[in-house]
Amino acid sequence: MRQADTPKKLTVRQMRGVAAVLKHGGLAQAAREAGIPEPTLKRWNREPAFRQAVQDAQDDGRRDAARYLSYHCVKAAQCLVAALDDADSTWQSKIRAATAILEQARQWCEIEEIEKRLTELERQAND
Repeated sequence: MRQADTPKKLTVRQMRGVAAVLKHGGLAQAAREAGIPEPTLKRWNREPAFRQAVQDAQDDGRRDAARYLSYHCVKAAQCLVAALDDADSTWQSKIRAATAILEQARQWCEIEEIEKRLTELERQAND
C-alpha cells in the first residue's frame, strides 16, 4: 500500500462527529449533537478518511445487530413452534406462526442457494 493510500487517523473530535452522524443521520443534527460547527462536519464528510470511518462504523453496527439477532433465532423459532403447537392458540395465531416459519425457511433456502452459486462463480473466476 502506498503512503497516499493509508487511512488517515481521525481526531477524537472527528470520531465524535462519526458517532453523531451514525446516531442522527443528518449532518445538521449530528453537528449540534457533537458540538461541532456544521460547516466543519460537512467538510469532514467530504474527506475519504471520515467517510470511510462512518462506513466502517455502520458496517460494525450491522454485524453486531446480525450477531445479536442470530443468537436469538433459536428462541424465536421455538416461540413460533410453541404458538403453532399450543392447543389453546387460535387458528389465526397458528396460521401466522406457520406462515412465519415457512417464510423464514424459504428465505434461508434462497440464501443458501445464492451462497452456493456465488462460491462456484468465485471458484471459476480464480481458476
